[in-house]
Amino acid sequence: MKVKYIKDIDYDSEILWIMLSSPDPAGNKNRATSMGLEMNTYEKIAKAEDYKDIKDFILKLVEEKYKENSITISKAPALYQKAWNKINDKFSDNIEKITNTKWHHDTFFVVLSPFHIGVSNTGGDKVIRSIFEDPEDQKRITAHEILMSHIWNIMFDSFGDKAKQDSYMHYWGLNEIATTAVLGLESEMNDLWTQNYKGYDNYLGNYPQLKKLQNKMKDVYLAKNSFTDFLNEGISIIESEYKEIPLYLI
Repeated sequence: MKVKYIKDIDYDSEILWIMLSSPDPAGNKNRATSMGLEMNTYEKIAKAEDYKDIKDFILKLVEEKYKENSITISKAPALYQKAWNKINDKFSDNIEKITNTKWHHDTFFVVLSPFHIGVSNTGGDKVIRSIFEDPEDQKRITAHEILMSHIWNIMFDSFGDKAKQDSYMHYWGLNEIATTAVLGLESEMNDLWTQNYKGYDNYLGNYPQLKKLQNKMKDVYLAKNSFTDFLNEGISIIESEYKEIPLYLI
């Protein structure tokens, strides 16, 4: 599996609408603030029922942001790519071994954005990352978004429609934790990150509703027989003990 950093203003724009018009586990207003948007702009976007209804407004907003950060946007793809290429083969090979699953995509496209810190994809081959990071440091969160997309495919293969419909948020929570565990508890993966980005316990700070579950699942992951067994046990724990977990923040 290879990774390619790209610019894609159309994808960036549509994801902006999707993130702000749907319930967000990190909180929609928190997300809008992290994007640097005024509340009246956020509210206008959030109220749009279809992307085509707000597309022109968002595209203009995004184009202005791109112009403001044109130098950073022009430099980031090459800088990020150079840093990632140093770990790509180890990352790709080890993920297949740990999850016992071949990559569903030969290439992941990482769209670099002045709005989004990180956005994964429920099985697709395109994720989003921020342009405002150190090229070496960005690797851990980039890996997180790519691995989440990979694990979604595993979940869809293993759990079918349950992972797509009513129980989606339970599987989202498990995916966030599973991804954090793979990248932070597996030594061969944790060794790939810069010092400030190593480990398991300090991640998922944007999702305080997952902290209790994250703490519990650490020992479950370390004692797993296989990655699939961990997912099965994890969803069983969530469904039996965390039915009332507040997965969305306001």
